[in-house]
Amino acid sequence: MKNQHHFSAVDVSGQRTTIELEGAHARDVLAHLWEQDLREKSFPVGSVSQGLIAKAPVIVCHVAPLRYRIMVRSSFAVHVWKALVDAGEEWV
Repeated sequence: MKNQHHFSAVDVSGQRTTIELEGAHARDVLAHLWEQDLREKSFPVGSVSQGLIAKAPVIVCHVAPLRYRIMVRSSFAVHVWKALVDAGEEWV
């Protein structure tokens, strides 16, 4: 008997802007604004989750060890970008 696998793909990119956060402090910056646990054990590479950043609904993807992709509705993109820049000031 063959193992049967079921897969589904859903395009959630409509009306969204993608912001990529990458570097040695990417997780630290994101952790200032993200309510969920970003430690590798809880949110390993390949994980995707929905939540809020600066009260804006977003989807966060952990795409590589030091890189996160944040998908936000276009109308909130500048707001989220500014929040990320403010959170990153500590490491400039």
